[in-house]
Amino acid sequence: MTASVDKLLACREGNKLEVKSAQVGLPGSLWETYSAFANTDGGCIVLGMDETKGGLRAVGVSNPEHLVKLFWDAVNNPSKVSANLLTNGDVSIEEVDGLRVVVIRVPRASHDARPVFLDGNPLAGTFRRNGEGDYRCTRREVSAMLRDNSDGVQDRAVLPHLEKDALCPDTVHRYRNALRTIRPAHPWLDLGDDDFLLRIGAIGRNSEDNHLHPTRAGLLMFGYEYEIVREYPQYFMEYREVLGDARWDDRVVTNDGEWSGNVFDFWRIVLPRIILLSKRPFDIEGGMRVDDTPLHKAYREALANALVHADYYGEANTVVSRELNRLLFVNPGTVRIDPEVAQVGGISSQRNPALMTMFNLIGVGERAGSGFDVMRRGCSWASVPDPMFRENLSPDYVELEFSLVGRGESGSGSRFGVSPNEAESSKKDYMDASAAKGRQSHSGASSEDRVLKFLSEAGSATRGEIEGLLGVSRSSAGNLLSSMVERGLLKVEGAGRSTAYLLPS
Repeated sequence: MTASVDKLLACREGNKLEVKSAQVGLPGSLWETYSAFANTDGGCIVLGMDETKGGLRAVGVSNPEHLVKLFWDAVNNPSKVSANLLTNGDVSIEEVDGLRVVVIRVPRASHDARPVFLDGNPLAGTFRRNGEGDYRCTRREVSAMLRDNSDGVQDRAVLPHLEKDALCPDTVHRYRNALRTIRPAHPWLDLGDDDFLLRIGAIGRNSEDNHLHPTRAGLLMFGYEYEIVREYPQYFMEYREVLGDARWDDRVVTNDGEWSGNVFDFWRIVLPRIILLSKRPFDIEGGMRVDDTPLHKAYREALANALVHADYYGEANTVVSRELNRLLFVNPGTVRIDPEVAQVGGISSQRNPALMTMFNLIGVGERAGSGFDVMRRGCSWASVPDPMFRENLSPDYVELEFSLVGRGESGSGSRFGVSPNEAESSKKDYMDASAAKGRQSHSGASSEDRVLKFLSEAGSATRGEIEGLLGVSRSSAGNLLSSMVERGLLKVEGAGRSTAYLLPS
């Protein structure tokens, strides 16, 4: 078999090529590269080539058959390498410039085979690949791979050190309302809270004390933030809008103490902000979608994916960032299957299957492996580019980016973007409206009643005006308005700084 240098050079994309002269047997560094390729994105190792200033140069090996035998003996020895990922076709003897070389094609290891480590020592013998070559993984990176080594055990585990009061009853109530909206005849709706939470996997019985305690999934979905960080010290989620020169125009964080800070309420608060990006109107009933467009489905799928595939023990944070020309979803952790396979669709490996089941129960999330298809269809419908997917290491996190600029457009000309001029005009409108409407007092009425009365008189209002009306913080006003939108008490028009709240027509 003849291998072209050009074909080998193509493996350099993504740093997936390593050449070694191997003039005196198998080089010891080969195994570090094998581990690194397996734990990253795979790659190609060529024995019998050098890399010079002028490029790749074939030097050949004198007895390639012997090298191949030595390699197979070692890769099948568990005391040397923890996992043999190769088939016979992955190791071949080929010719380059008339000289014989050994080509070893190492695939990316599946999550249940990682970490691939050397010499029986995962902490000292696990490697990854970055732009500078192979590097030894940190303890945190090895721990993350070991967590991913099991299927679904992580978020189903019962947490005996936490009691049921770690869960926010208001969040549970909102979740049950969401289920009632989607499945009004569901038999679990007639159960008490304990039985209901037990059915959906949010609590479980500990075999030691025979008492009910939160599961990891239940804690994340329904827990108070200050309880969640007892189990997940790195837990933090953020939504931000950055549409101009300000540090941010809108922000929601899990640790400000003004709301529960759990996954379900983050979903509930952030989703209405995201769906405002779509041109077509979108009503929300009980926190769920009505009259979806393909783009709504794409954004909803992306948010659900970020939340259910996050490694909440990881170092990175879960972030949703709305910027002038893009919408970015970031979640901690790597992809459990090959990213190229994940984007093709049809195969899925869930890091938090119990959390996924809870979302599925209320109509959120597509069937396994179809998420990217949903997102691509939404982008095609909206005439914007397909979402871009990136995996980053050390710290481990995944990015999914949607363009808000249509194909062939530049700047902020898309129907989904907000231009600087529009943002400035919105600010001026707000100032004029504030001066005209003033700060009205409705003592004795609830916050919602005061908002409704104000809008019945004024017609519309920005969030800043509602802040002044109620005398509350930016975040509190945003949370109240989001809740009222979800329950159909208000509707919204515009996006970003030009967002206005109105009574339903």
